[in-house]
Amino acid sequence: MKRKPILVCMLILLCLSLPLSSVDFGLNIGNVSDFSRNVQNIFSQTNSTVLWLNTPIKDFSFAASVVYKFNYIWTSLTGSYIKPYYFDVGSFEFSGFIPLPGNTPSGIRFAAGRIQADDITGKIFSTKSDGLKVSWGINNTTLGVQSYYTGLTLKSNSSIFLSPQDTEDIDNEDVVFGPSRLVYSVYAVFQEFLLRQNASLEFLGQNDLRSEASPSVNTYYGSAVLSGPLFSTLRYSAGTSFGVLQSDNTSNFGQLITGNLSLRIPSKATSLTLSGLYTLPWGDGNTAGFVPVNEQCVSVVLPELKHDMVTYIGFETSTQRSSVFSNGFKLSSYLNKSIDSFALPVLNVNRPNLFVGGELSVYGNFLVSSEFSFMYSAGLFVFNPFSVIRGINIIPFRVSLSATLKI
Repeated sequence: MKRKPILVCMLILLCLSLPLSSVDFGLNIGNVSDFSRNVQNIFSQTNSTVLWLNTPIKDFSFAASVVYKFNYIWTSLTGSYIKPYYFDVGSFEFSGFIPLPGNTPSGIRFAAGRIQADDITGKIFSTKSDGLKVSWGINNTTLGVQSYYTGLTLKSNSSIFLSPQDTEDIDNEDVVFGPSRLVYSVYAVFQEFLLRQNASLEFLGQNDLRSEASPSVNTYYGSAVLSGPLFSTLRYSAGTSFGVLQSDNTSNFGQLITGNLSLRIPSKATSLTLSGLYTLPWGDGNTAGFVPVNEQCVSVVLPELKHDMVTYIGFETSTQRSSVFSNGFKLSSYLNKSIDSFALPVLNVNRPNLFVGGELSVYGNFLVSSEFSFMYSAGLFVFNPFSVIRGINIIPFRVSLSATLKI
């Protein structure tokens, strides 16, 4: 617990040691109010304060932020809960670009600290994490490596639940941080290698560093993505990943397939996007299927729906109405892959049905001024009546409002 005050003091000392003319710093004050209805009614409110700074250091840059949150949650089953003191390091990043000599344009780009980590699909490992990312670019080719340690993330921010111990630690008050795991990858990106098309390849691994973990869960993935324009306003992206989960001398194999088609209509300042996601297990008796490193939600209304549980198809349209207002809506459909009664208690596990339901969501962003912005989102989920327990007529919905003031 002593690490957080030390990091805050280091950030303050760094601010004082830099010339004020070179430092861009500020304070963001935010509020998020959220109401949802599913099996129970839930209202939550989060007030946050973020102290941030960005500064150039010769040919490099440094960015850092410290976060304070006040959380209030009320549920119709358990009543209210308040968590008044929540501190965390939002970011702590040192980055830069080092050009290399020669007639061919090339250079090394790096970022270290608490940075945004992503695999090439964005579906296996995508979160803020502590580590290092280095890439070498020459002409239209980029070769890179990255490595992250997940054991410094507060467990309330961790989305890694690969083993039973990961889940048990959530309710263990003696555990402060997320699971100690090492995530690493090597990747290559080839831009416009053929007819303006792009190709990306990556190997990603994840290892449990806890010697006492039982069982220990390690995962490995190989991914490939193709993307590019079909014509000037229509772009596509298609990718696949093959994964293996190893635990207790057993291995489970799975595959992830993703697709995206996006059409821009410049005259209307509108974009239309059709996206899909499909996972499948390999081998007889394989109940795990494709398991990503960190869970990612694919529903606005039901955060219980993760992308390794369902086959997902979505259509989205977004429009920039003016320089200060944008909005959009999304229509999604979900097919059952491996949803259990714990994830969604209303599902009838004795009468499984392929089609789970559909969701309609809307969102918008209004820039009131350069310092104040307002955002909203709302969603409605309609279950397939043949997939839920008889007698349950529930239509889950969710409404979220947020505002941010920059000082």
